[in-house]
Amino acid sequence: MRITHQIITTQAILDMERSLRHLEKTRSEVASGRRLSRPSDDPIDVSRALGFRNEIAGIRQHRRNIDNALPRLNQTESVLDSMNEILLQLKQHALQLGTQSTVNDRDRENAVEQIQQLKEQTIQFANTKIGGQFIFAGSNTRTRPFEEVDDQVYYRGNNAEISVEIEPQSTVPINIPGLDAFDTSESGVFHMMNDFKTALMQNDKTALKEIIDRIDAHTETILKVRTVNAARTQRMEISQDRLLDNEIDTTQVLSETEDVDLARAITEFAEGQNSYQVALFSAARAIQPSLLSVLG
Repeated sequence: MRITHQIITTQAILDMERSLRHLEKTRSEVASGRRLSRPSDDPIDVSRALGFRNEIAGIRQHRRNIDNALPRLNQTESVLDSMNEILLQLKQHALQLGTQSTVNDRDRENAVEQIQQLKEQTIQFANTKIGGQFIFAGSNTRTRPFEEVDDQVYYRGNNAEISVEIEPQSTVPINIPGLDAFDTSESGVFHMMNDFKTALMQNDKTALKEIIDRIDAHTETILKVRTVNAARTQRMEISQDRLLDNEIDTTQVLSETEDVDLARAITEFAEGQNSYQVALFSAARAIQPSLLSVLG
């Protein structure tokens, strides 16, 4: 085949364009720090990188779920601990007033007032809010769950559990329904406080002994609820640590998949610059017309 000036010129231009494309690719890798910028760079690794990115996004969402849930669980524990202290004070009053013979009417009146204060504190604890939501209202988090009317306490919430996903296909309830901790029935904690006041006003020693047993029963209820809440908190904290480790590991694998070897890229960029300059020089020489070639 006869090698014409046109063939030489075309090949020179093609070589120059090829060198320029390679130079631009290595420049982009050095600037971005990534070797994958479009699917055509490496379809398999691009697909793997997309999968890793989706996995990291899921991990971060689960971590946010846990970060949002833990304050609620911690607040629940704080309230239940305070409720345990109230029951302890009630028991101390019952033991003192039910066994001592020197208790007079004034002492009983003062005790009735103290029990009423403890009852009001209990209602306040039962209506605890966090982030604008009542934590003991079930799923009716915008509704004040406990309301006192004529010395009787009524529950306005429900018994629904609120759950959050902390890992794929793994959910944990984050609330204690109000009646599980603050029973409003006739055997509940509020009725017990009312009966306590009545027993004091009537100086009923037998009723006071029964009050002690009822306080112990409510203390056991609070302990059970705290155990459930603590187990949920522990489970979330374990998942939180595991998710952090998973995010670090997956991010590392993603980096190994899509990030460029910077030292190699810089070297290739320098070599590409030299190659392009040579191609540019060769193309200029090839397509430079001379008077002799024109006059042919």
